[in-house]
Amino acid sequence: MVKYRMEKEDGQEPATYTVVENETMHVMRSGLSKNKANALMRHLNFGGGFDGCTPEFFLQERATAS
Repeated sequence: MVKYRMEKEDGQEPATYTVVENETMHVMRSGLSKNKANALMRHLNFGGGFDGCTPEFFLQERATAS
């Protein structure tokens, strides 16, 4: 099961992306290029994170995806 996803940010030129944790809706990183967001998402989905339950103190900023 995929625990992280990549979302395109609305209204940004050039396009930027956000990586979101599916279970908690925590924003892992935002403002990334498509390649960097995809690399981070793949890293996290292949075990490079907290297995879908990242504690809030570890986040870049306290934000949740809508």
